Amino acid sequence: MKSILSRNKILSIAKIFLILKKFRKQHLQKTIKQRQKRFFKEYKCMQDRYKNIFEKFFEYQNFV
Repeated sequence: MKSILSRNKILSIAKIFLILKKFRKQHLQKTIKQRQKRFFKEYKCMQDRYKNIFEKFFEYQNFV
């Protein structure tokens, strides 16, 4: 009888760990998506800024 109880305890602990692992995996995927969004937003902003700088530079070259 004692071995059955300990087995059930082990199984319940294992279930808890599986639930935690699943939750952590979902959380990591969510944070990765947020980081990707932030990175692409910053990248786009940098692209626009450098594009403006080059356009002004070439306008200046054409002017001179």
